[in-house]
Amino acid sequence: MGALRDTGKLRGSERGFTLPEVLVTIIILGILAGIAFPSFFSVIESRRVDSAANQMVGDLRQAHSKASSRLTVYRVCFPSNLQTYKIGLQTTTGACNWAPGDPGPPPSPLPTQPLETRTLPDGTRTGTAPVTPAAIAFCADGSVEAPPSGTVCPNGTATPFAPGLITIRVESSDGNPCVDIEVNKATSRVTSAPAASCP
Repeated sequence: MGALRDTGKLRGSERGFTLPEVLVTIIILGILAGIAFPSFFSVIESRRVDSAANQMVGDLRQAHSKASSRLTVYRVCFPSNLQTYKIGLQTTTGACNWAPGDPGPPPSPLPTQPLETRTLPDGTRTGTAPVTPAAIAFCADGSVEAPPSGTVCPNGTATPFAPGLITIRVESSDGNPCVDIEVNKATSRVTSAPAASCP
């Protein structure tokens, strides 16, 4: 009997949380979540842009390597659809404008090796400021040029051979954050860094 009385005393002295205490805790957690979530989402968006920039840098370096090792011209094209770009061996003047699966008629003559369409991660795109060129061509001599259209790298070299940088911007859908990819015209060196300012 004594044991039952002791258990009853313990149950009577147990105390839970009151409704005001629970509400205050929920409000504090809500405030902390409201502060943390925007930071969390900006980090995710920044990682997406970094991933897109790394993908493009890798493709540009691969195009340079293939152009140099195969002594031919590789082209990277940036169509009006800002989330995709095309990369491959340049075999015709119109190669940037058509690839299998694209709408419209194929160029004549048909490229022997069509350009491969690459898609950037969701929520990212190539930017418009500074102006991303319509296409860049990696020449057999290791140089690079940003042709508006037409034949590029005649005799395997860039014309005119001019020092400088070609800048390609990769950004999130709303334009911020953004990363600038720079291609050195003389050496084809490809580097990327966060842009000084995003639109």
